[in-house]
Amino acid sequence: MSDAAKFLDAHPPRLSPDEIKAVAEKVFGVTGDIQPLWGERDQNLLIRREADGDLILKIANEREAPETVDLHVSTLQHIAQTDPDLPVARLVPARNGEIIVNITSAEGSSHMAYLCTRLPGDTIASTALGETKKQTLQAAGALAGRATRALAGFYHPAVGNPLFWDVRHTEDLLDGAAGIKDTALRQQVLDLAGKTSELAATLLTLRAQAIHHDVNQSNTLVDPNNPTTPTGLIDFGDMLHGTVAQDVAVCATEMLFNSQDPLTDACAVISGYDSACELEAAEIDLLWDLMVARCVNGLLIGGARILHGIASPDSIDYEVQYGPVLEALLDIGRDRMRAEFRHACRFPPYCPPETYAAAAGTDIDASLLDRRHAVLGRHALLSYDRPLHTVRGEGVWLFDASGDRFLDAYNNVPHVGHCHPHVVRAQTRQARTLNTNTRYVYESVVEYAERLAGLLPGDLGVTLFVNSGSEANDVAQRMTHKLTGRSGNLIVDGAYHGVTSEIYALSPSMDWGHGEDVNARHPSHTRPDIGVLPVPDLLRAPDTKAMLAACEAESRETIQRLCDAGHPPGMFLFCSAFSSSGILDLPRDYISGIASQVQKDGGMVICDEVQYGFGRSGDEFWGFENYGVTPDAVTLGKPMANGLAIGAVVTTPDNVERFTKDSEFFSTFGGNPVACAAANAVLDVIERENLRENARTVGSYLRDRMRACADAIPGGSDVVAEVRGRGLFVGVEIVKDGETLTPDRDACSQIKNHLRNNHVLIGSDGFHANVLKIRPPMVFAREHADILVEAFGDAVEAVIRQR
Repeated sequence: MSDAAKFLDAHPPRLSPDEIKAVAEKVFGVTGDIQPLWGERDQNLLIRREADGDLILKIANEREAPETVDLHVSTLQHIAQTDPDLPVARLVPARNGEIIVNITSAEGSSHMAYLCTRLPGDTIASTALGETKKQTLQAAGALAGRATRALAGFYHPAVGNPLFWDVRHTEDLLDGAAGIKDTALRQQVLDLAGKTSELAATLLTLRAQAIHHDVNQSNTLVDPNNPTTPTGLIDFGDMLHGTVAQDVAVCATEMLFNSQDPLTDACAVISGYDSACELEAAEIDLLWDLMVARCVNGLLIGGARILHGIASPDSIDYEVQYGPVLEALLDIGRDRMRAEFRHACRFPPYCPPETYAAAAGTDIDASLLDRRHAVLGRHALLSYDRPLHTVRGEGVWLFDASGDRFLDAYNNVPHVGHCHPHVVRAQTRQARTLNTNTRYVYESVVEYAERLAGLLPGDLGVTLFVNSGSEANDVAQRMTHKLTGRSGNLIVDGAYHGVTSEIYALSPSMDWGHGEDVNARHPSHTRPDIGVLPVPDLLRAPDTKAMLAACEAESRETIQRLCDAGHPPGMFLFCSAFSSSGILDLPRDYISGIASQVQKDGGMVICDEVQYGFGRSGDEFWGFENYGVTPDAVTLGKPMANGLAIGAVVTTPDNVERFTKDSEFFSTFGGNPVACAAANAVLDVIERENLRENARTVGSYLRDRMRACADAIPGGSDVVAEVRGRGLFVGVEIVKDGETLTPDRDACSQIKNHLRNNHVLIGSDGFHANVLKIRPPMVFAREHADILVEAFGDAVEAVIRQR
C-alpha cells in the first residue's frame, strides 16, 4: 500500500468515553460535557464547558506520523502570526506545557493528541441559508482564499507528505471502485480516473504552496443569524503542498453538496476565493477538471471505506454526496463552466493561444452584433466587413472568440505590445494600492512628468494631465488663445485631432463619415476662425517645386484670410505623422516654414504627437523632430499608458504659469496614479527593449519588402502606387492604375478585408480612403513583417484577378 493510501483501511481511534474523559482531565486539565464529532481518520471530540468556552480534542490515528500532527499545529501557529484576525482555532497547551501529547489507549494503541479552542457558529451544512446562499458561498470562498494568502510563506517538512485526497494520487485509489454500489457510476468513475491522472503534469506548471485543501460545508462555520459572516475555518488535517487551483476546486466541489443550482453556487465560491486570492487564467481554466477529479477521488475513497467496513460518528455516504455533483459537472461541461468561472472572476472570456494559421476564423456571433447595435448605435464604427470579436491580446497578436490569432499591424494604442507583462504588473500593483487625483501628492505623476521633461527638447518641462488626446488638444487650444490673445486656428487639410466640440471643428477628416449621409459642410470649411492649410500631393505632382510653391502661396493666403476676418492665428496644430491625411512624408521646410511664420507673428505651434510620439518614427523620439520644428507645446495621448486612458499637454513653465494664474486647471482622472504607473512602465519598456531602434530597422525592412513584393507581382504597380512613412508608421497608396494614379477606395478596402480574413489586421485612411494604414505595436519584429508582406502580396493578387 502506498503512503497516500495508508489510511484507506484505517479506522479512527476508538477511545472509550471514560478514556477520553481521563485524557481531558489528567493530560489537559479540562472538564466538561464530551460529545463525539465526525472524523474520517481521527477521533474528534467536543468538550462543552459552562465557562471559558468550548474546546475541541483531536486524537490522531495511530498510523499518523508525528511530523504530520506537528504540521497541523504549526499551521495554526503560523496563521496566528500572519493573519491574527483569520478565524481559526487557537491551541491550548497540556498541563505539562506541551501542545502535542502522546497517549495510549486501553487497547494498547499509541496516539498523539492536542487541544484547541472551539470557534463560534454553526457549520454551513447545518445552517438554513435561504436567500443568503449565494452571499454565504462567496464569503466561504473568500475565507478559503484568505487562508491561502496567510499560508503563502509557510513551510514545514511534512507539508509534502502524500495524502490520498490529493488528486495527484488517484491511481492509488482504483481498488476502491469495487465498493461503489451503483454499477454505472462505478464504470464512469473508472473511465474518468484514467483521465484525471493526466492532471499531474499540468499541475506542475501552476503556482503551489501549503493549502488547506478541505474547505467544505462542515469545516466552515457561520453565524446562524447572519450566514454571510464566516466565524471559523476548522480542520487542517488534509492540508498539503499543492496548487492553489486544487484548493479552489476542493472548496467549490464540497460546497455543491445538495445544491439545486450547481453552476451558480460554484461561481459564487470561486468569485469569493478570487476576491481574496487573485486567481490566474490557467488556474481558472483547470477548475472544472479538478472538480471532476475531486468527485472521482471522493467516490473511490467512499468505495474503499465500504470495502474495509470503516465508519465514524455521523458517517457520510460519499456516493450520495459526490455522485450528484459529478453528474452536474458532466452535464454542464468543461467549456460552459470555464466561461462562467472566468465571468464570475471578471476575467476576459476563455481564448487559448493557437498556432498561427491562414484559414479564416468563424464570423462574429450575430446576437452579439445585434446587442452592440442596440446599445452603441448602428453607426458605431467597425474596422472590417466581417467584424472581429476580440477576446485577448498578447504582444503583436489579437485572439478572437474562436481561438484564432491575428497579427495586429494596426493598433498603436498598445504601444509596447498588447498586455506587456511589465506594464500590466505596474498598473495592477498601483491599482491595489492607491488611485486618486492630482489634488493630492504622490510619486508616480511627478516621476512621469520629470521623465517627459527629460525626453522633450528645450524648456518643454511642465505637464498638464488629462485623459485623452482629444482633451489634450482642447486644453492646448484654450491655452494658445489665452496666451496669444488670438482666436485663429490653423490646421492641415484632412487632419484628425479629437472629438470634443472645438477639436472636432479642427478635424476635417471627420466629415468623411458614412458615405451618402456625410455632412460635407464640416465646421472647418465654414468657420472664419479656422484656416485649413493645403497638403501637397507630391505623388501626383508633375512638378514638385511648382506644387510646393503653390501650396506655400495658398498657406499665406489662408493665414491672411484669418487676419482679415479678425482671427489672426493663435495656434498652428498639426500631427507630425499626417496620419489621416494619408501618412505623408512632407518636405521638412514646408512645415517648419509655416511653424516659424506663425510663431514670428505671435502665435503658438502645437505638435500633436498622439499617434506618432514615443519613438514610433524610429529616427527620432518625437515626430516633430523630423521636421525641425520647435513647438510651444506638445500634446500626447493614445500610446502613453498602453491602453489606459491618459493624455497630456507638455509646455514651458512660463506658459503654464500664465495659463493657470487666474483660471484654474484640473482634471479629475488626469494623471491618476494607476495611469501614471502604466505610463512610467511604457517608458521603461521602450528604453529596456530599445524599441525606437526596433521601429527604425523593422520599419525600413517592412517598407522595402512591401515595395519589392508589389514590384514582383505582374500588374502590382497598377495597384500599389507608393509605400511611404517612417519607422513603424507606414502608408500604402492604392490606385486604379499606375499612370493616372487615380485613388482606388474599393481596392484599398478589398485589400484590408482580404488581410483580415487571412489573420492580418491593418487599417485605411487618407482623403480618398485609399491609403493602407500600418502602425503595429512597437515590438513588431522582422518575422511579423514577413507574415504581413506575404498576406499583402496575396491580397494585391486578389485585387488584380478581380479587375
